[in-house]
Amino acid sequence: MVRRNSFNSDVIPWREHEGWFGRRLVSADTRIYILEEGDRPVAQIRYEKRDSTAEVGDISVAASDRGKGYGKRVLLETLSLACEELKIRELFAVVKYDNAASLRAFLSAGFVLEGEIWERGTRCSRFTYPCPCPDRLQLR
Repeated sequence: MVRRNSFNSDVIPWREHEGWFGRRLVSADTRIYILEEGDRPVAQIRYEKRDSTAEVGDISVAASDRGKGYGKRVLLETLSLACEELKIRELFAVVKYDNAASLRAFLSAGFVLEGEIWERGTRCSRFTYPCPCPDRLQLR
């Protein structure tokens, strides 16, 4: 289900994924956060800096924990942290038009629906979220 909502739903070879993930872990422009329930990971979110903004790259929830609000929760609990750590003015997200759970999560987390766009031939919704207190951030 997670790959179905990705822009590239092809199977990714393990070595290719390891390389991609390793580059993200050391990148100053990427933040990956994991939400745990007790000692069990239930959701993860990734932010990718793009100039003075950052894209919410993906949110994924463990299959056994979907429908419990963890997607919205990991988003809400990391918004300010991502803004501060990446020193950005705004977050944005591009969500496939038929991904109802993500659409609801972004709206209920305070993102503003900017409109419809086409991304890689797919109808999508674009959301933005102004980072809190941008004047206090020392932007690069």
